[in-house]
Amino acid sequence: METVNCPSCGSTGPAAALLCGVCGWSLDVLPTVAMRPEATGPASEVEDPSAECPTCGQQLSPDDSSCPVCSSPVSAAATQTAEIVAVQVVLPGGLVVTVRDGENVEFGRAVDRADVSVSLAPYDGVSRVHATIGLRQGRQLEVSDLQSTNGTFVDDIQVQGVIRVPANRSMSIRLGRGAAMTVSPIHHSSRGNA
Repeated sequence: METVNCPSCGSTGPAAALLCGVCGWSLDVLPTVAMRPEATGPASEVEDPSAECPTCGQQLSPDDSSCPVCSSPVSAAATQTAEIVAVQVVLPGGLVVTVRDGENVEFGRAVDRADVSVSLAPYDGVSRVHATIGLRQGRQLEVSDLQSTNGTFVDDIQVQGVIRVPANRSMSIRLGRGAAMTVSPIHHSSRGNA
């Protein structure tokens, strides 16, 4: 059986896994990391994965002159790291909530509680106090299921407690059976361009 090492916690798991079974880190970015021999050290030594191919979205290293997946030429500007300053959560019906770095936003169907930031009262299977979404150090999206009845799912993987995934790509989050949201990074270029 093929295995893969999690770049966040170092645990070993099946190569087909989308998330680390120990820490919840998203493993769908590992093929790029595995192809770069310089990325074999501890997680703190792995390059910032926020640069993406403008054609296919593949993560790029600063050394890439073309995309390792689709072979599209990549300008040096495209591989500059871009700081993620917030994530945009698009709720059912098109309402947009911005979660800034260091913030937590709580979701649930309770409308009478001050601690529920976003009410999803009309959606099937959402608990009174269901989940939180937070951004950590511009790198990790932290999703916490607050002991909901019908579960919290990140890209259709059920969250058990807290899960942390790279915040550098769009993903879907579903609360219960009916509240599907899309989460996308909001970048601020390290070159000084917004």
